[in-house]
Amino acid sequence: MRARLPYRTARQLHLRRFTRTHHPAHVHHERLEDHHMAVARLAHEVVTSPGGKHGTDVDDLHSLAIRSTLDQIAEWLTAASRELELLLESLSAEMRRENVYAIAMLSRAHDDCCQELAEAGDAMRTGTAVHVRVRLARLFAAVGRAEQAHYYLRTALTPAA
Repeated sequence: MRARLPYRTARQLHLRRFTRTHHPAHVHHERLEDHHMAVARLAHEVVTSPGGKHGTDVDDLHSLAIRSTLDQIAEWLTAASRELELLLESLSAEMRRENVYAIAMLSRAHDDCCQELAEAGDAMRTGTAVHVRVRLARLFAAVGRAEQAHYYLRTALTPAA
């Protein structure tokens, strides 16, 4: 099932089934970082792009572009959440216990990203382009917090040289 706008809840982003492939933890770290960067890049593009003039075809094209971008962000966030699950499965129980704070921060940041995306979808339906941009700016900040928590987790798991 593919997530579509408008999202009713942030949890609708996690509805697709997927297959599990076991990889070493560093592969999951790299993929998670790539997913975070893709979401941040897309959100940044929408926030910094010039808006269309109201009541023109340019405005309609701009809102279509934003909808398309929100769908892409949803796909990348879903992939990031899956990679996080796979990363956690690849860690031993002892490693998860030692890094519970970083894992909790990362999970919370992902939930914040999903929530902001859902609210951006609602703003797309009921609000203005400014409301959407504000939500995507907040999503950008949440992705930054997620990447910071991922850095904490990654450095905690890296063996000392």
